[in-house]
Amino acid sequence: MTTTRKSTAGRRPGDSGTRETILDAATAAFLGLGYDGATMRGIARAADVDAALVVHFFGSKDGLFKAVLAAGVDPIRRIAAFADGPDEGLGDRLIRHYLDVWEAPDTSARMTTVLRALALSSSAVELLKGFIGEAVLGPLSGRLNADEAPLRAGLCGAHLAGLSLTRYILKVEPIASLDPGRLAAIVGPCLQHYLSGELGEPPAT
Repeated sequence: MTTTRKSTAGRRPGDSGTRETILDAATAAFLGLGYDGATMRGIARAADVDAALVVHFFGSKDGLFKAVLAAGVDPIRRIAAFADGPDEGLGDRLIRHYLDVWEAPDTSARMTTVLRALALSSSAVELLKGFIGEAVLGPLSGRLNADEAPLRAGLCGAHLAGLSLTRYILKVEPIASLDPGRLAAIVGPCLQHYLSGELGEPPAT
């Protein structure tokens, strides 16, 4: 009598389709459970592959996390579009483009996942720094003719990063529930001041 051996569960061949299947499972895990809650083994089970195959494609949990976020809709171009247009109203356009990405259904989950993972993932830190650099600092560096242009751009980046943490992660009220239009109207002039206003001087000693 010949016994037919069943294939071991989770041993799908390592082709490109398998990589996409793993990426889909990882996306659901990271966005649903967060970085801390998602596990390599759990993602492998959801993708019906061996955990070693996940490591083969992505190297580590951090590498898989970075691949998931990089595969999403690119928010950098959406925000960087604020630089198109006249210098007047640059701060207002910046905050409105920035909030649009954080509020949009196709990008908000990925953005908040990055922020929540900052204390746990070096990839999240790199992604956020790169995001602020490419979406805000880069476009501003090519536009600002004022003195201390790097400082002015950096102040805008710091303000926006702090606003993201306060509104979307810590959910500090009333900032968390403030209408995006009103929030933009309040923050826009602050950003414009960073960009073109007088910057404070240190007190004389």
